[in-house]
Amino acid sequence: ALHNLFKFSSDNLRLDYLVLTEQLTPVLKMQALLYLQQFYTSLLMFRNLDGSFMENTRNPQKSLWLTANVVKFLRHGRRYLKIYEEIFLEALAYISSMQGSDGRFECIDCYSEKSSDTFTAFIASILDEFSQIYPKYQSVVRKSIDFVENNYNYSDIYSLAVCTNFLFQTDSDSEHKYVLFKKFASQAIITSEHIYWQVSESNITQTDVLISAYGLLIFNQIPELYGEAFKIYSWIISQSTKLKYQSIDSSIICLEALSKFASRFINITTILEVKHESQKLLVRNTTRLIQQTFEVFY
Repeated sequence: ALHNLFKFSSDNLRLDYLVLTEQLTPVLKMQALLYLQQFYTSLLMFRNLDGSFMENTRNPQKSLWLTANVVKFLRHGRRYLKIYEEIFLEALAYISSMQGSDGRFECIDCYSEKSSDTFTAFIASILDEFSQIYPKYQSVVRKSIDFVENNYNYSDIYSLAVCTNFLFQTDSDSEHKYVLFKKFASQAIITSEHIYWQVSESNITQTDVLISAYGLLIFNQIPELYGEAFKIYSWIISQSTKLKYQSIDSSIICLEALSKFASRFINITTILEVKHESQKLLVRNTTRLIQQTFEVFY
């Protein structure tokens, strides 16, 4: 199920980008939709009778983390595929039923989210995406906001990243999100070209990339910080060939963060051509967010 989820979500994000940049040809569209349909059909094989999803058929244990991620990207996939309403209704009902009386979602089967505050923020952020379509879940999200604001781990960078992103996404009107953001931003590593977060003492790890991806999601919600967000974007791109985003959960978050940031600049026309003797630098719309440096030899 995890494999199919990653394929479905990544193809969704690629398709979104091609549509926004007007690079989607009829042939590419037909191929992309075929793949999406295949992965969607495969995902349904892991669906339980109550609407939850399991990781594999050999161990049919319900997975709250997986169920939340599946409905998140099935919602995105609605733009391209016919997805039955009951899949959302039953899955969302299962997710909300797992909320505790204090607003928390317990971390039973999670991957990156190892504590109640981060797991609650992660699950509730997905429910928030449906709260306008299904208003009854607004109270569920509100309870989770209250829980996160009263239980976040101020000393853990990952917790700060996930919880800050959640509070900005839900447009929480409390001062907590600014307190968390200030603390989170203060722990960034800033160079002339890049901004990123590193919790490891030596080499960059997938956790560092994941935290930085959340940083990009946060900065992308603050218009006056788009310049800083671009430096985070640039750093994440620079890590893609080194780490290959090693885990499925970090890969999904990274792709989502990159896609959301890139979509902000789709309608901006950028064509730059610089020539120096036999050398030429050419930046077009399709390469402007990837082309970072160009060395001229004298």
